[in-house]
This record gives sequence, C-alpha cells and structure tokens, in this order.
Amino acid sequence: MSRRSFPLFLVIFQLSACAGASKPAPDLATPSAAVAVATGSASAPATAPPAPSDPRIAKAQKRMSRVRALASKKEVPGVVLTREAMLAKVRAHVATEIPKEAIVREGQDLILADLVPEQTDYLATTFALLEEELAGFYSPEDGTMYVADDLKGELASATLNHEIVHALQDQHFGLKDRMKYGEGASDHAEATSALAEGDATSAMFDAMFTERGMLATDVPDEQTISMMSSSLGATGKTDIPPLLRVGLVAPYLHGLLFVNGLRRAAGEGKDPKAGWAAVDAAWSNPPATTEQILHVSKYLAHEPALNVPAPTFAALGPAAKRVAGDQIGELGLGLLAQGWLGAPSPSTPLDDSTRTKARQLFVGWGGGASSFLEIPSSTPNGKPAVATAYDVAFDADRPKGAAEAFTALAPALARRGTAAGKGSNSFRCVERTTKGPLAIGHANGHFYLLAGPAVPGASWTSAGDCALAKRWFDELAGATPKPAKR
Repeated sequence: MSRRSFPLFLVIFQLSACAGASKPAPDLATPSAAVAVATGSASAPATAPPAPSDPRIAKAQKRMSRVRALASKKEVPGVVLTREAMLAKVRAHVATEIPKEAIVREGQDLILADLVPEQTDYLATTFALLEEELAGFYSPEDGTMYVADDLKGELASATLNHEIVHALQDQHFGLKDRMKYGEGASDHAEATSALAEGDATSAMFDAMFTERGMLATDVPDEQTISMMSSSLGATGKTDIPPLLRVGLVAPYLHGLLFVNGLRRAAGEGKDPKAGWAAVDAAWSNPPATTEQILHVSKYLAHEPALNVPAPTFAALGPAAKRVAGDQIGELGLGLLAQGWLGAPSPSTPLDDSTRTKARQLFVGWGGGASSFLEIPSSTPNGKPAVATAYDVAFDADRPKGAAEAFTALAPALARRGTAAGKGSNSFRCVERTTKGPLAIGHANGHFYLLAGPAVPGASWTSAGDCALAKRWFDELAGATPKPAKR
C-alpha cells in the first residue's frame, strides 16, 4: 500500500520526513507536529556538502538521546536545503534504487485491484503527496540530517526530535542495509519500517509530553488512533487518492501502537528504562511480519507466517507469465479492505468506522502471496495484458476467517462493476468495461482476489471476463490445501 503496503511508498517515505500537521486531541491539546520519518539511504547533494550541526540539531541530539535512552556515539551533521532540493534528492534516490518497471507494475496492480483511479500516474501522484509533506530527513548513507530551510516553531522541533531518533537508531542498530529496497518482500519491509517509525514517533511524543508529566504510553490506543488518523486529507491536494494517504500514515500509526505496546508489556510504569530496553531488544530480533506489528502478543510469541506459494495461473493460457510477486500481509490487506469498504470510488475519503471495520477483517491472517502476470495481447498498442492474484491463508484456529472476509467484502465488490454469471457462497465476480473482471472467493481457509486481465494504456481495455475468472479461481481452489497450524 507501507497496501496492500506499497513498496515505492516504503522507499520514498523511509527516506523522507512528512510534515503533515496532526490535529490536536482535545483533552491533550497536542501541538501540531510532524509525524513522519527518514530512514532511507542516499548520498548528499554535491552542491550541499555536510556541515557541522547547527545549534538546533545539536540540542535535539542531546535531548533525544536522554528521552530515547540511547547514547549518542557521534555528532550528527546537518544540511539546510530548500524543499525543491530535498524533493530532487529523493527523486534521484528512487531513480537509482527502484527499477522503473517495478514502479509501473505496482501502479498497475493498484489500478487492477480498484484501489486507485484508472488514470492515476502512480509515481507522479506519490511525489505530489511527498511535496506536500516533506520537511526533512536523516540519511544513513552519509549519517547526515537534511532540513527544510523554512522549517520553524513546533514543527521544526518535532521534526528534529523525530529524525534524531533515526540517527541514534542508525548509530546503534544500523539502518542502511535494513532499509534497502527489495522487490517481493514488502510485508517484511513494512514491518521493519513500522518498527523504525514507531520507535521515533513514540520518543517524539515523549519529548512533547514532558512538560505535562506524561509519556506516549499514557495515551490510550484509541485516542492515539483518532489523533493520528484525523490528519488524513485534512490539508493538501484533493486529487490524491485517500488510500495513498492512509498508506503513508500506516507505518507511523501502527508502528507507534506496536512500540507503545512493547514499552507497556515491559513494565514501563514501574521502570521507564525497561520500556526502551524492550524496544532495543526488538531491533535485535525485529518483527518479521506486519501481523506481529499489529498484534504485540504475536510478536512476543514469535508467531511465524505460513508458507503460501505464489498463485498459479494456468487458466490464463500457456503464454501467460509471472513477472513479479509479493508478500501479502495483514496490514496491507487491511488497507485493501479500507479502500473497498469506503465507497464505490477510490477517490472518496475514508471514515473512522470504515477503518475500524476493515482492520478486523483479516485478523487471523496466516500468510499471503501474490502473482503479477503478463499475457501477450493483440490490441493495437501492442502492450501485454496484465492481471494480478492474491492468495491469503488464515490460521487453522480461525477456520471461518476467509469466508467471513469474503462475506464482508462481497457487497463492496458488487459496487465496483457489473455482475456476470451466477454468484455463489464462495465466489463472486464483476466485469469492468476497461479493467476486466474483478473477483473474490474462498476455499479451504484461503481468501482469493483475482483482477484482470486488462490491457493498460491511456484507456485500459478489458481482456477477460468472469467466466475466465471462475476458471482461474477453480484452479487455485482445487490446488490449495487447508492451512497448517503454526
């Protein structure tokens, strides 16, 4: 989606800090603050060599070393850049680190799954969102803090506090290798990102609440969710799909809840240092899945993911080929459910009740995998048709989970196209004029989503129907055993 979690989002927003102001929680009077992060890697611009830290950075480093209970190993240098220069730096990093075809496929996957509008330019839209939010970032590549030249007041303080924690993380745990882009491993990357973001955000809130004698862990989770979610769509361009905004905030929100949960579980109320010691331990044994991020008890129990093979695709014909695939995790599926349950249009903002309901649908996730496919096409533009399939296994101790997710999402599917053929209690499909069939189904404790085939272009063209989708579902359902116990 940080999706579906969105790999491009992870790389961009692991490199850059968001400066979106969170609305204050009424009874906390929370100051407006940056709630975002910089944990990517890139070399400093040649025109702006690292310089000694200015007093603000040095002061933030001293303060956050104490708040976060991590000793500073060396001074963090700082560079002041215009927002345009920072955005250019991020663009250069993306061009270097991520294959262009991977970005194209990711955007097409979101369009096929009806999570963003058909004509969305995924890369351009992502950078437009970044342009709204960029305030500063820490680069593990050169150990330098980059700060916007117009950053002032509370926003500057919050941003510096947050980013300095990333510098401290880097000095103690090493961020460069942890945050490198790796295609096909987005759920693990999202979990790592959430740990980094949650750590920095929890410490940032500790610093903000100091004068009130509070810690981030003193705020109930429900209030934290409301406080951070309230910033979604509050300002900025209205043509950015709401789901992309939700995907941006997800690692920070759920990472914060995870880190706060670790701190509480360690008995922080009796010994404040014990909470941060538990977070340090998580860096040594990081969460492997977003399921572990969403459920601290599953992290503490070291609950692994089930091995779900990539979905097969013989029904699409011998010429079809799998060109990419990914992990499908619980956090990403919750974002997908939010996109579908919110409204018929992926441009419609999401509300709190929708987000809450969507988060519950895939509790019991056991593992998941996807296949992104290309099929040669005879259309005038010569482009191959594309299709995508998700296979999600539920835990054996939640045998009805896949069926319950199917039942909850079936009405949302019906709003996204025209029903074709007779539906059943285990399979539903709609046909779309341009993007081809869109189907969901369940069998043997697995939930499936099938989208396409369709030919992308200035105007997409359907290259399949629900009869094809049904054959594809039957292939997957017939080859899938029931989930094993973990």
